[in-house]
Amino acid sequence: MKIYQSVWLITIIVLTGFSQTLQSQSRYTYQMLLNQNRDSHVHFDFIYQPAADGNTEVIILHRVQHPFLNFRRQLIQGQERTTTQFTSDLAITFDFYSGDSDPVPSEPFIARETWSSTITVAEFEDTQNAELYLSGVTKFTLPPDTYRLIPTISINGREVTGARAAAIQQGRQPSQPVATPRGRRAAREAREAQQRRGLVEIPDLNTGSFARITLLERDQEPLVARNHGRNVSFGEDFSVLLSVPSEMQQDSLEIRLFEIGAIPSSENRGNTVWNAFIQPDYNTNKGNIRFHASSSTSEIEIHFNDSSELRHHTIQIPNHRFANAWFRAEVYKWNDGESEKIGETTWQSRWFNMPTSLLNLDVAIDMLRFIVSSDELRQVRRSSQQEREEWFRDFWEQRNPTPDTKFNELMAEYYRRIDFAYREFSTPSRAGFDSDQGRTYIVNGPPDNIERRLPPGGVATEVWTYPNQTIIFRATTGFGDFQLVNPTN
Repeated sequence: MKIYQSVWLITIIVLTGFSQTLQSQSRYTYQMLLNQNRDSHVHFDFIYQPAADGNTEVIILHRVQHPFLNFRRQLIQGQERTTTQFTSDLAITFDFYSGDSDPVPSEPFIARETWSSTITVAEFEDTQNAELYLSGVTKFTLPPDTYRLIPTISINGREVTGARAAAIQQGRQPSQPVATPRGRRAAREAREAQQRRGLVEIPDLNTGSFARITLLERDQEPLVARNHGRNVSFGEDFSVLLSVPSEMQQDSLEIRLFEIGAIPSSENRGNTVWNAFIQPDYNTNKGNIRFHASSSTSEIEIHFNDSSELRHHTIQIPNHRFANAWFRAEVYKWNDGESEKIGETTWQSRWFNMPTSLLNLDVAIDMLRFIVSSDELRQVRRSSQQEREEWFRDFWEQRNPTPDTKFNELMAEYYRRIDFAYREFSTPSRAGFDSDQGRTYIVNGPPDNIERRLPPGGVATEVWTYPNQTIIFRATTGFGDFQLVNPTN
């Protein structure tokens, strides 16, 4: 065996993806949460490699998804017909300042690089598709030190400003609520957090003993970097590229993985959830890494040059076993029974497109009203926070179709139906999940067939056909309201 793994029993989180900020608020509704459940659509990741003269090569991987961009419509006149296309120009400028500079620096930058690209799509729907994105690579060579990095994004020649720009620089979503500091200590912590924003510590990799970890999207040749910030997909296994100096002597390497909670913190040691021992010849590549952004696929491919400075091991992380939380990976080298820590990194196991209700415990419990009796829910609402959390956890644990994994497919499907009902069946007078059609969809799922009937001079009806029943709805207004008429078994 070349790699040895062990897993500790890990505490089951109460509800995947709860936001600490949201939990601290007194009362949230579904509609309020809907505005919080947005991806920033801009992600940066940092890779470091040794460079000449004691410097460090800083490689910034960046990803900007289509919904963040502004596309302009263009008419293309052909010989036979006119076609339409949509184009957006994107430029990202990275400015490095001294780490002692203010959050809005007044002194000149130390280093600056600008990356730019243009994207053109044929369909309007592609302009809003979050699965499509522009990716790129920007490189610096800098002495090891602490710097302040300020990225600036321009779209179609205009700089992005306001909340979207602040979100990029502060590493949060534009709509994420920020708690108001209370008290002297809270105010001081807020000022300190503001001062730390944008700080980047560039490590010294000329010590001959270090380890760096790159998150991978694909572990088959050519390797592909994940390029989604420090995010991995909750419930899905993934691989990492572990890079160490070729000249470093060790009997073996070890990765230890710690769960550190909902918010990353250097003070939180966390719980050990997994480790792996790697032998020197396990899944090995040699050479410095070269990152190449593919223009056809938007992937960041990883290639290796002919040097022998670095050795790389591809390691699979069993992420399906772990919670939706932040994790810290530490790397140790072993010699003669003694271990020495040589590197660490963090990442977030994130549930992308999480159903909106799961952002808040009370909303998630309230939305169970379609399948849980009102008497039982009334009793749950009167209980303490801890009791509500335990009840919710037990409710879905008993219904988890894959109890050996953290991702509960049944829970996810139920709350996705609520989101669908809100989007498709809401009217000016009622939220979609409270309509007859919404409740039917939530309980029964999508019908096999939907037939809308518009009799002359009559009222519009919809007939939903399921394998064991037919359900009929009749329009009550001209604004999309439909009332249940007759469920036929």
